[in-house]
Amino acid sequence: MKRPGGVTLVAVIVWISGALQLIGGVIGLITASTTAEVNGVSAGSFTTGAIVSIVLGIITIVVGAALLRGSQLARVLTTIVLALNLASAVYTLVAVPSTLWQGVINAALALLGIILLYTRSANAYFRRWPRKGRSEATSFGDAQTAWARPIAACQPHTRVVLPM
Repeated sequence: MKRPGGVTLVAVIVWISGALQLIGGVIGLITASTTAEVNGVSAGSFTTGAIVSIVLGIITIVVGAALLRGSQLARVLTTIVLALNLASAVYTLVAVPSTLWQGVINAALALLGIILLYTRSANAYFRRWPRKGRSEATSFGDAQTAWARPIAACQPHTRVVLPM
């Protein structure tokens, strides 16, 4: 089955987001001591924040790649992140009215991403099994069910007797 354009769009947006997190983390790591000196705080907090940003950026890029492969786990993780972004945007609209357009745009993008991940064609794409050209347990999130297939293939009347 061909990947829906909406899933591709969401995956590309996730990749861009991960790349920006990664770049921001690297820049933060490089400038941590200078930033700490200017703000009069320890460099440790800036370094920690930069490292967290780098790790989250890498995870986000991996999840974006898994979305393109049709991973249900990546779909769920992306949905959770988009729902948190939507909640954050709504909070921003209420708490900081001066950032109206930022909140509206963030909310619209998060909502659009969620909608695109759950269209009829996206549901069919994420539901397909087995995926062509790969073993059953290669997809991100499929490994937890791959072990059950050989067990389910056993005949119900087959009995295993262990020697004592």
